[in-house]
Amino acid sequence: MLIAGLIFLFFFTPGSTNTVNPALTVSLLALLTFMPGLLSYFFGKRAIRRLSDDRERRIKQLQNSKRYTLLFGALVLAGFVFEVYYLQLPVLVNRVFAFWTFTNSRTLIGIIPLIIAILLTRLAVFELDRQVRNTSWTKKRFLNLNLKLMIFPLSPFIIYLFIGDLVEHSPLSMRIFFIEHAYLYWIIMLAIVAIMYVLSPSFIRRIWATHPLPDGELRSRIELLAEKENIRFRDVLVWDTAGGKIANAGMAGLMPMFRYIFLTNSLLDDFTMDEIETVVAHEFGHIKYRHMMLYLVLSFGYLVFYSVLYVRLLPVIRDLHLGITAIAFFSAAATLLAFYTYFIFIFRFLSRRFERQADLYAVDSTGKPEVFKSALVKLSATNYTPRRTSRWVELVRTHPSISRRLEFVDRGVQGYADAAKYRRPIFRAGRVSVLVLIALVLLFAANKETLLPASDVHYEIGRQYDMEGMVDEAIAELRKAERIDPENGQVHFALAILYNKKGLVDKAIVEIKKAERIDPENDKVHHVLGVLYASKGLKKKAVRELEKTLQINPGNAGARKDLEQILNR
Repeated sequence: MLIAGLIFLFFFTPGSTNTVNPALTVSLLALLTFMPGLLSYFFGKRAIRRLSDDRERRIKQLQNSKRYTLLFGALVLAGFVFEVYYLQLPVLVNRVFAFWTFTNSRTLIGIIPLIIAILLTRLAVFELDRQVRNTSWTKKRFLNLNLKLMIFPLSPFIIYLFIGDLVEHSPLSMRIFFIEHAYLYWIIMLAIVAIMYVLSPSFIRRIWATHPLPDGELRSRIELLAEKENIRFRDVLVWDTAGGKIANAGMAGLMPMFRYIFLTNSLLDDFTMDEIETVVAHEFGHIKYRHMMLYLVLSFGYLVFYSVLYVRLLPVIRDLHLGITAIAFFSAAATLLAFYTYFIFIFRFLSRRFERQADLYAVDSTGKPEVFKSALVKLSATNYTPRRTSRWVELVRTHPSISRRLEFVDRGVQGYADAAKYRRPIFRAGRVSVLVLIALVLLFAANKETLLPASDVHYEIGRQYDMEGMVDEAIAELRKAERIDPENGQVHFALAILYNKKGLVDKAIVEIKKAERIDPENDKVHHVLGVLYASKGLKKKAVRELEKTLQINPGNAGARKDLEQILNR
């Protein structure tokens, strides 16, 4: 949900009518932020009153409440999109925080209402979850955990934004270099993702409350199994879930020196030594089959998938001849569709195959299929998850249902071919290397024509020159953009502004009229044309254009002031 909000937020482009009513925006912002959480709260109270004494029924009730939480989450997202594209939240944020010149960081402030709304909807079912699962964690710890789980996966994107801000404040030559080589931003993102895959375990162990597994029989058995299977890692850590009763294990880290095995305290408290050993063996399976490397390649693959899709869809969206803000909205929607198609359906399809591989590995490496099956049943019971789910639900899950995993283990032990094939690697090291190479070649081949059209390159360079007061150089770049794309209205608008700066009013009028022909409903174009006519002493034409400006956008205070001055002369 947070990722979707970020996509809509950073795609937003203000249109010609960008008047913001601060009082109305803040009022509706508060309503849309707190209302879904309030509705979720009343729903949670109602669900608590209807709790059954039967355990299986309580599990079903908890799962139903989580589905309703997803619905409330969708409501939160819809409200946030309304805030961004109708109330123009980013415009208000830019005005309030205008003193902060780091554009990306300033825009990121706009995501705070969405974070608050998501946390409130989750907090609303906190008491229901606590009663059903008999947990002892506090609201503060619950919110703290959920906030960390939301923010940490976004850290590569946040780092990427910070680098973008640094480039924006770098010397002119560097800014132009990055504009001319737009693919460098993709390479930077690839590098950030790769580094996060390597270093993330070191951050995780500090973000979560973890400590090394004490010396004893369990640690000795884990280390012995690792030595037998040639599995290398830095340490085994216990994650204290602070009364959350989460029974789970996990591994993180691409390289052995940064790789950790995580075990929750509930797993240690409620499971036998043999069961824990098989669960850890499952995590060893992910290491043995190099699943982390494959996840990294899949992450790289998304950048290729999206860049190709972007090239195909962007011209289609632009040909709809919608306003700037509408184009931004549909571009964001297309990006969101691509993201969820890739990471929910493609990525998770492969993830379920990886889980089957790890399940078979756990059974084969320990020789304890019945113990592993017992551990799976306990995981379902402790975490209050249904043992069986429909295949439709599994399509969006990273793991098969417990019942299907149990059936799969039996088929693997009995030697059925459809299960035994998972003992073979899905991708071998050579194939992984080829996939990485193809991904990088495609990204480089895309180059600036794909990621930033040539006309936009010259437009952006011209904008940088203008910021430095180099008007002649800016005009030269914009002229190049015009030759490549004569129907680019923002190029003609920028040229009109620059010619006016040089006192070439007639040339400015020629360019602004071209912008008017391309986008006749842009109030800014008519405003500038009115001001230019006024500077030439053409009062009637100036009044006509300024009145048209106010017809399109009655809230254009600058045009209203200019019109009053002309009429009072």
